[in-house]
Amino acid sequence: MYVMDGKIYKLLPDDLFQVSIEKLKLYPVDKLGFEVNQAQSYMKQKFEEELWKVKIHTPVESVHSNEQKHKRIISLEPEVRKGRILFNADNLRYNHQVKDYN
Repeated sequence: MYVMDGKIYKLLPDDLFQVSIEKLKLYPVDKLGFEVNQAQSYMKQKFEEELWKVKIHTPVESVHSNEQKHKRIISLEPEVRKGRILFNADNLRYNHQVKDYN
């Protein structure tokens, strides 16, 4: 797996949708995952509507998470260490944030 373009954003939903749409134009994918805990299922629906408005018909799958965010992030460490998840060397700031996460 490759992290082609890593950035950490704090955005309102509409702004997040626009950033995501721009990334999809740069890096087309076969499907997307959208975390749908609590009210996020409504956000997923709104995101799908925004995709359709710009004629992006990529399927968006609901991802249900039962674990805490910290546990999910830490669970990726073995995959990174084994080289199964690779990062774009040009994304220095993002890579440092991921590497320094504890």
